[in-house]
Amino acid sequence: MFIDTKLRPQGEVQQVGKLRLSEAIRTGARARQQCTEKLFLTGRSCAFGAAYEAVFGTPEGVNGVLGFSELGLRLASAFPKFFKPSGAPNDLGQEIYGRNDDGWTREQIADWLESQGY
Repeated sequence: MFIDTKLRPQGEVQQVGKLRLSEAIRTGARARQQCTEKLFLTGRSCAFGAAYEAVFGTPEGVNGVLGFSELGLRLASAFPKFFKPSGAPNDLGQEIYGRNDDGWTREQIADWLESQGY
């Protein structure tokens, strides 16, 4: 799954280039340390949080707790292969989320996704 993106100043996004989920995770992972259970938790991000940040920029409230209910619909619009229409992760999305919570680094998750063509 690809999404067209180009980062502009202040984290705004303009749709022009191609970015895979694996690439988005790698890019966003450079911004902050990893967390589990939430997209963003006290200034950290999970694999999907890293992807969110790479595509949409840093969300308001990143230093608190942000989960799928707050940001899932935007992620679903960017990477529909991994989400239900409600913005909740589907089975493939749950597998990514589970690997993040089971101790895989975001880079390991990105490597696995890349090997799957994502």
